[in-house]
Amino acid sequence: MQNFSHSLSDVIIELSDGRHYYAHSWVLAFRSCYFQRMLQSQLGESQTRCIRIEDEPYLIEQLLRYLYLGQVKFDNLQQLLCLCLTGK
Repeated sequence: MQNFSHSLSDVIIELSDGRHYYAHSWVLAFRSCYFQRMLQSQLGESQTRCIRIEDEPYLIEQLLRYLYLGQVKFDNLQQLLCLCLTGK
């Protein structure tokens, strides 16, 4: 997934491999209950606007692709199941 300009973003998603993606809290919250709870809570992520995710980077990239584009590409069913089981 292309990492677009961060000029209108308000959240940074940091992956475990050091890469990061600029995102929009309203897209994340609207499309995912996981991100909605995280961003609306009074905990760290809602204050710092930085979300660190330790899951497999490829799975998180595919999750973002789905949230933004409604598309997903998985190499195998096991990867899809892993993402579903994480509850994101």
